[in-house]
Amino acid sequence: MFFDEGQNLLATLGGRRLLPIPTPAAPAPVLAAATLSTQAASSAAALGPGLAAGTYGYRLSLLIDDFESAAGPESTVTWAGPGLGEVRITLPVLPAGATGVNIYGRTQGAEVLLVRAAVGQLAPSTFIDQGQPLAGQQPVPANSAFKRSGGRIHRLHVPGTGGTPGNVKMMDTADPTGGTGITVFGPSTPAAASITDLQIPCQAGILIQSPAGMIYAVTYS
Repeated sequence: MFFDEGQNLLATLGGRRLLPIPTPAAPAPVLAAATLSTQAASSAAALGPGLAAGTYGYRLSLLIDDFESAAGPESTVTWAGPGLGEVRITLPVLPAGATGVNIYGRTQGAEVLLVRAAVGQLAPSTFIDQGQPLAGQQPVPANSAFKRSGGRIHRLHVPGTGGTPGNVKMMDTADPTGGTGITVFGPSTPAAASITDLQIPCQAGILIQSPAGMIYAVTYS
C-alpha cells in the first residue's frame, strides 16, 4: 500500500502497516432478547448461566488489522422474563477496511468488553450473550484508535487536502481510555501536506487521539 503526495513515500513495506484516520464508524448493535433456549436453563456448560430479567446495553467497535476503533452508539434491550434469558446480537456487515468487531456490554450506560473479534456461536451471524464472564476492558473513546499490544509508530502523514489539521496525541499505554500511560508524541498539530518521521517504540500498547474530522494516516509495525 502506498500513500504519497510527491513529497515522500509512505509505504507498508518490511512489515509496516497503514492506519487511515478517521477509522470507519461502528454501527449500533441489533439486539433481541429471548428465553434461554440454546441450553438447559439449569446448565452453564454452553455459554453462560443465563440473564436475569432486566435491561441490557451493548456497543460495538471495529477492528482495523491490529487497531480497534472508537465504540459506536449504544443499543439496549429488555428481558422481561419469566425465567432466565439471553440476548442475541446480530453481527454487522463490516465496512470497507474493517477486519472484525468487538462487543461491549452488559450494564446499560457502563458497558465493558464482552468479547474480542466476535463470531457467531450457534449461528454464523449471531453472537449470544447468556451471562458469560466479561473481559472487562473499557471502550475506546471517540476520536481514538487503540492497539492492544506494543509496537512501533513509524510515520504520521497529513494530506494536503481534506479535513483541518488539529492536535494529535500518541501514548504508550495498555489503557484504551488514555487514563494511564506515557505520552510519546504531542499534543502536536502537524502541518497539512506533511510527513512526520517518528520511529517511536511502544511497549504496552498504542493509543492515538485526535480531533473529530482530521484526516491523516499512521504507519506502524
